[in-house]
Amino acid sequence: MYLIDGYNLLYQSSYTEAPELVNALDKFCEYYGKRALVIFDGHSKDDLSTNSVQVEYHDNADDYLAEYMDEHHGGLTLVSSDNEVIASAHRNKVAVVKSDAFDFTIPDEFEDAGDKGNVSLSDDEVDGQLREFNNFRK
Repeated sequence: MYLIDGYNLLYQSSYTEAPELVNALDKFCEYYGKRALVIFDGHSKDDLSTNSVQVEYHDNADDYLAEYMDEHHGGLTLVSSDNEVIASAHRNKVAVVKSDAFDFTIPDEFEDAGDKGNVSLSDDEVDGQLREFNNFRK
């Protein structure tokens, strides 16, 4: 599971608002079958959580991230560039990806797949593919 320092990643990404970032993370997690816990400083009335991304707000995100890693260090990857948070990760043997190096993009065809729906081949296209396949069989 990715444990993400929310504002740290937001400020080092091309996104300007938390909902945009969470949406991109959700698509990334869905595509790769991963989960993420994103921790932001402060408070919000909005629930940004999705099926793949849990979003929480805490008075001090850095302290909460350190406490979380102390309790749940197995199977985590921390995403942060904060040196103190990274030091906590190292103490707990948690993998670290710096925010500016975390690539959470997904292939373009995944984005487009939802718009295309089911793709159907014509009878001629099916015949052509079968001929091509049979050329490889021996």
